[in-house]
Amino acid sequence: MTQQKLLDKSECLALLCTKANSHWSFIRFLFQIPIIIIATVMVVMNSFNGSGENMRIANVVVNGCNILILSFFNQLRVAEKCENFKNLSNDFMKLSHHIESNTDLENIPILNEKYDTLIIQVAFEDIPQQYKKEVITIFKNRYKPIQLNGCSGISEPSSPIANANVGNFV
Repeated sequence: MTQQKLLDKSECLALLCTKANSHWSFIRFLFQIPIIIIATVMVVMNSFNGSGENMRIANVVVNGCNILILSFFNQLRVAEKCENFKNLSNDFMKLSHHIESNTDLENIPILNEKYDTLIIQVAFEDIPQQYKKEVITIFKNRYKPIQLNGCSGISEPSSPIANANVGNFV
């Protein structure tokens, strides 16, 4: 792979991972709001010395809601995805800087190996299509990784692949 191809692909993935990190950070934020509200409601409810049976039922319901939200949060592995995409974005950016500062063509295979090691770690299935399409559009006239160059069925909205009727095979 040439130095320019490697640089373009690395920059493309740095941007894609940054967008994915932003997406999963927003999801994490959305999960945290009800957890904070529920914890506050529980503190207020427990501060009253009202009737025992009604308070116990309310506590069970509020605790159940909290556990349900936490279970979804953990099942989706939101925090893990945030951290993974953040680290990958930083790693691809570092790789891009190494490629830009590289003047020795003998180092290209080493940089290519680093790129291959990083791209294996990218969970493309956890990145929303809209961000993939945005990055494809931004990198329209530049090299893109194979996962974004049209072979995967994702393409620019104006490209022939996107406008083709995929359901009609002969």
